[in-house]
Amino acid sequence: MKGCVFLLFVASSLVAQPSLKIDKGVVFQLTGDSFSIDSLTMADSSTLLLDNRHSTNLVRANYVSIGTGCILSGAGKNGENGPPGFDGSTALYAAGKAGRGGFSAVNLFFNFSFIQIESEFQIILIGGKGGNGGMGGNITQSLTGIAAAPSSSRYNAAQQGPPGDGGDGGRGGNVTLSFPVEFRELVTQKIKIINTGGDGGVQATTNAAIPTRILGSTPAKSGKHGARGKVEFLFLKK
Repeated sequence: MKGCVFLLFVASSLVAQPSLKIDKGVVFQLTGDSFSIDSLTMADSSTLLLDNRHSTNLVRANYVSIGTGCILSGAGKNGENGPPGFDGSTALYAAGKAGRGGFSAVNLFFNFSFIQIESEFQIILIGGKGGNGGMGGNITQSLTGIAAAPSSSRYNAAQQGPPGDGGDGGRGGNVTLSFPVEFRELVTQKIKIINTGGDGGVQATTNAAIPTRILGSTPAKSGKHGARGKVEFLFLKK
């Protein structure tokens, strides 16, 4: 069963299910934004994937049992790299495009009445990485109609369009854990929440001289790092 991926299709409204047991080493994909069961059992090295097509996922279980090395993940998708500029006779289409911003991670509401955890349980809601900027295209002729300097010239290689900026990283997911107060110590000691923002994409660089009279002198920028998500504990009353 190791390495298998299972899908569970759940309607957008909260639908009760009897139980879910994920076998050792299995990756189980939720499909839907709300998921309610009587019991959730994750065997050693198993993974539960949230549905990142939805901004928020709700997981509700009366009884939760977590083995060794288990992961619950709803990381954001990475942004696409920016397309390079086209080679041409002018700077009009030669500029490299900016990378696309990374996607935000899933926001998670996880509610349970009882939990047991064998070892560290990781909840990973990292924002997607921003896409890298696209390289500028080569310019074979200046805007005034004068041919670009040949590669053998002391003015370096052919002129090149400006490089694209890197895309911003996506935001980390917010996490709300709701459970009876008697499990507070266990949860804080055994559950590790990783919900940092995604890295910004890298700006493209240029390997040719860029005459400021044609292309301007503003350098490309790396994308910003995404914001970290928030974490909140809500304690259920008996």
